[in-house]
Amino acid sequence: ARSVTPKGRRGDGRPRGFEIEGGIDVAVEHGAKGINRSFSSAKVSAEMTHAIDYATAHGVICLASVGNAGRSALVFPAGYRNVMAIGSTSQSDLRSSFTNYGDHLVQFSAPGEALITLYPGGRYAAVSGTSFSTAVASGAAGLLAQLEPTMNQRLAGRYFDDGAVKLTDQLGNGRLNLYESLRTHAPVNVVPPDTTAPTVTLTNPLPGTAGTADIDVAHTALANGSPRAEQLSRRGCRPAARPPA
Repeated sequence: ARSVTPKGRRGDGRPRGFEIEGGIDVAVEHGAKGINRSFSSAKVSAEMTHAIDYATAHGVICLASVGNAGRSALVFPAGYRNVMAIGSTSQSDLRSSFTNYGDHLVQFSAPGEALITLYPGGRYAAVSGTSFSTAVASGAAGLLAQLEPTMNQRLAGRYFDDGAVKLTDQLGNGRLNLYESLRTHAPVNVVPPDTTAPTVTLTNPLPGTAGTADIDVAHTALANGSPRAEQLSRRGCRPAARPPA
């Protein structure tokens, strides 16, 4: 998979609305199949709604984190109609204490505690948060898009829903189970059987020449349910020796 990272934040990491919207447009123009938005705000933006609708109209899967306030609250962009809102689960498959929750907000959840990721300075670090849950879900969406070229927001939601582990912690349609989603929906390449009749061209003797020759044909037959090799002799009237059954 190829990652496109349009910049939409200030130097201190805080998002800037007009640059975020422009970043969505840039991602669409570069052929992105999924867009990950790991921030949340209580404010609704008509411009961002338009940018997200533009992305989904072009077959892009849009995902966003639901926030880490640990409360039932509606935040954006996770709360927009064309966004897959991702919450966090613990290593025990329970709702993380920090994740926002509520079936009115969360569509799916993914593991978001004690995940190992890259860290500045060429190091690794253990991290927790719905931003990382959303990254996991975005990777899963990218894999679906790789296997199914027509994958879009609606289809990805259906695939995820069919494989999700249903939880009772106000985490929407459940915790993603990519294995089950792929097992149920991954396209299987079935190689059709070869039904073409073989062709044989004799180079010796030459066409139109009469003669006699021995031809040994080997095949496998079943004897009392077990394979048994036999050799047949044609034209030479010489039975070939059979190997022991």
